[in-house]
Amino acid sequence: MAAAGGLFERLAGLYARMDRAYAGIARDLDFDCQNCSDNCCHQTFYHFTWTEYLYLLKGLAGLPETDRAAVLEACRANCRAAPSQRPICGANRQGLCRLYPYRPMICRLHGIAYRLTRPDGSLVKGPGCFRFEGRNKQAGPRELDRTEFYAPMAGLEQQLRGRLAISARLKMTVSQMLLTYHCLKAD
Repeated sequence: MAAAGGLFERLAGLYARMDRAYAGIARDLDFDCQNCSDNCCHQTFYHFTWTEYLYLLKGLAGLPETDRAAVLEACRANCRAAPSQRPICGANRQGLCRLYPYRPMICRLHGIAYRLTRPDGSLVKGPGCFRFEGRNKQAGPRELDRTEFYAPMAGLEQQLRGRLAISARLKMTVSQMLLTYHCLKAD
């Protein structure tokens, strides 16, 4: 993880900006995820950045051994379950993320309607979760512009890949990423 020097601090700063932007829209619309019947931790989200992957492993490494073992066992259960069972993310315990400060971008931004301008100039939009859509219709449309987060994330990813000479693609769930902990031993 030493090769990530400085990148994790920049990632933490980017995450803080995401959290503030999300919180602002959520506050304005009186939107929260408390007691949601469709917990997004039951959804299968794939993550594609090595930067977030290594940062998540850093978070796991920082847990006390008993908590780390519990997370890894929950990840094993998550990975064994059939998708139709909608297994909960292995980092989740009693509705809360045990790696909350280290959670990936999609875990931070999911739920609120968004727009994203791709490098080719095309626009992508998403409605947000069903609960957000209900709030958004009542208060008027609000979207989070993810472009301001995706572009810096891409820059961090490019730098990390260059430093570590990574050319392989990544497509893993949080549980899958965490289960590789013993293979990589985050420090």
